[in-house]
Amino acid sequence: MQKWRLYLYTVTEILWSSLNCDRRPAIAFSHFLYHSSNKNYMESYQLADLCRTMPVIDNYGNVVTKRQSILVPANGSKWVGLMGTNSWRKEKYIKLSADYKSAGHFAGNYTPADQILDFLKTKMQASDVPFIHPPNASFPTASSPLTVDNAILLLQWIRNLKSKGVQLPASFLACVKEGSWLKTLVGYKPPAESFMSSSEWGNLLQNGSSRVDIAMIDQ
Repeated sequence: MQKWRLYLYTVTEILWSSLNCDRRPAIAFSHFLYHSSNKNYMESYQLADLCRTMPVIDNYGNVVTKRQSILVPANGSKWVGLMGTNSWRKEKYIKLSADYKSAGHFAGNYTPADQILDFLKTKMQASDVPFIHPPNASFPTASSPLTVDNAILLLQWIRNLKSKGVQLPASFLACVKEGSWLKTLVGYKPPAESFMSSSEWGNLLQNGSSRVDIAMIDQ
């Protein structure tokens, strides 16, 4: 069995090197690794090595071999509504093609819908907000008003990263702090210019002899 696994791993490496820039073979290769994993045809370290270097198809239909991080397909994701479609492409954050959500038949094996994506989440850490580790870069939607759901999602994202001890990159943190995305009683403001308050304290400030616009968070 050990020799068979080694042989299969060697053949798989040869197949990988022949994929070039063809989209369909790259998708088929992910199905092949999925079934090899399910049937225990490879040692875990062999599978991990192949997944680490496996080419993937991005949301533009391109074969990508070099990446920093992998994001789940836009359809059904949380990141697309929060960050927009083109964020962090230069930082090699790859958005997966919707093909990875589809069912398929390859080499006589049937793969149900979403199984390949689940496989990539487990073996290649394909992720979605609030689990993405951001690069040292901003994202444009932080400079514009966010819906209540997306504002909550952004806060959950930051809380999740901090709970794991992840240090937030400077540019990412700056765009969140300085962007006018947070809804207050006087319009959308950056978090640094907004605050939460009790109703009594807020009324006292608003009803003073000199009326001042206070950016209290709209709860």
